[in-house]
Amino acid sequence: MPADPHPILVHFALALPLMASALYAVSLGVASARPAAHWCLGVGVCFLWLAVGSGMWAAIRAGAEGEARAAIALHQYWGWATAVLYSLAVALVASLRRVGWPVLTVLALAAVAAVGAGYLGGENVYRHGIGVAPEALRPAPG
Repeated sequence: MPADPHPILVHFALALPLMASALYAVSLGVASARPAAHWCLGVGVCFLWLAVGSGMWAAIRAGAEGEARAAIALHQYWGWATAVLYSLAVALVASLRRVGWPVLTVLALAAVAAVGAGYLGGENVYRHGIGVAPEALRPAPG
């Protein structure tokens, strides 16, 4: 296992729930899409919480300050919102036993939060250099 599993976990944490959001919308017209949506949502939420936990650990280990620390905090807020909203979607799907506008609304909000968290995570890496080895930031010779 790498020293920082967050970059690995986060790809599953974004891809699976976002696919679930799309599949639930499709399942309104194609009922056979619903089992795949259930699986993507369930497994995706597990990865979301793993990503939240590993992200908190990575933030502690980064020891960032100032602007970088503020960028990490904003990314974390969006990550938490994503995990909570998709978890709410799981609860709604399980309790309502049907996919209607309440579920689709929560899934849409969760998808927006997921895209926001992903964008901010990319900004943390590519703009602030957070989580990148110092030698990777140096320009290549030549």
